[in-house]
Amino acid sequence: LRQVIASDEADIVRTEIHRIIDEWYDTFDETGVEDADWVSMVNREERARSGEMSVRSREDRYLSVRRLFRMAVHDTFFQKMACDRDLIRNVVRQLLGDDVKLLQSMALLKPPGAAAKRWHQDNGYFRLTPNRVMAMWIAIDEATVENGCMHVVAGSHRHGVDEHTSPNGNHKLYSLTETPAEDTVVPIPLKPGDALVFHGELHHFTPPNRSNQPRYGVQLHYASARCRPTVCPKSSATATADNMAATAASGGDADSERAQLGEAREASEQSSDRHGRGGANGLDKRSVAFDCDPSIKCVEPQFWFFRKAEVPVFGNDYGDPHI
Repeated sequence: LRQVIASDEADIVRTEIHRIIDEWYDTFDETGVEDADWVSMVNREERARSGEMSVRSREDRYLSVRRLFRMAVHDTFFQKMACDRDLIRNVVRQLLGDDVKLLQSMALLKPPGAAAKRWHQDNGYFRLTPNRVMAMWIAIDEATVENGCMHVVAGSHRHGVDEHTSPNGNHKLYSLTETPAEDTVVPIPLKPGDALVFHGELHHFTPPNRSNQPRYGVQLHYASARCRPTVCPKSSATATADNMAATAASGGDADSERAQLGEAREASEQSSDRHGRGGANGLDKRSVAFDCDPSIKCVEPQFWFFRKAEVPVFGNDYGDPHI
């Protein structure tokens, strides 16, 4: 989609991103406290967290932040951007129907030299069924092959969620186990304000930023409010306990979370009973369960937290904080 936001509005978005980073560093300079990535809106590079990267200048500080996470929960400007723009609302309604929630909002700040984001499917993280999930990736800077624009495999969303894994148990490397053939890959360069809209099960990745400038983008994930998270059948008391701890750390209600976890697991099992081994999508079980390496700690609690919807966009929200 061309000019989902005007190019001069893209400059305003960049200014708002910098405002959030400035405010975060003002607080950090006073307190020295840095929350976990899934709690804080500002997610810094590991080198900045460890002190290996200089953060003395304002420019250094902007380069130190790799992502703003769940922005619509924390910031009014980005909530309005995601939920109140007529063009965005109309596109989302046409694709997902009348009952929609904002599943996740992020600013992806790819600095010069940043590594690739590995091949993945967004619903490989979310694991929602039915798979009525979409993404809108809005370029704030011009996105080029050199600075790491989106690359996709057209039509790859038609086959369900393929196998993903977390190499060495590192959830930040969670990705498809098989890399698409090179001749199937299509780069999608974008001008500032343009957007790529795609299904939540499309195979995609972004290569390294080989330019000398950062590449900013805003990614918005939406899902039908009728979607429900599926739960890995291997879920254990240990995994559930880990999830409760993550919830408590974020200020959530662990008892409520436990009840919702059980309800979602029951719904997932009922869906599998009704639709066969593949659940509502009619796919094999790997499409609705987290892929596990039995030699490492289960990663499901990490991703379960991410599957909480941020805010309703329009229609019925069905009274469920998980989408």
